[in-house]
Amino acid sequence: MIITLPAAAARPAAGPRAALLDNDPLVHMNWRLAAKAAGAELKSFRTPQELAAAAETLPRDFPLYIDSDLSSDIKGEDIASELHKKGFTDITMATGHGAEKFSHLPWLKIAGKEPPWA
Repeated sequence: MIITLPAAAARPAAGPRAALLDNDPLVHMNWRLAAKAAGAELKSFRTPQELAAAAETLPRDFPLYIDSDLSSDIKGEDIASELHKKGFTDITMATGHGAEKFSHLPWLKIAGKEPPWA
């Protein structure tokens, strides 16, 4: 006698995902292409205001990648600090600057401009 049981409904695992804040259209294009190739979820923002509006709905562990040089008067590390104070835990400075520039922010990760799925 063979008994067949229905398979348990598995909760789908969260796939690769990230949010990008950068004012460079070429960086956005590169990240979009890499996300598509990797089947990743990418939320991209060109201004801190766009990210701030979306941040209200993002899980606090959503990976955030922020450029340091957003404009002449806005620094990504300031935006990162604000988001960290709001409880975001996975923040990476996506920059060409060396890690020593951000050593005063020990919770901040440092990476280059490459998408995390590249």
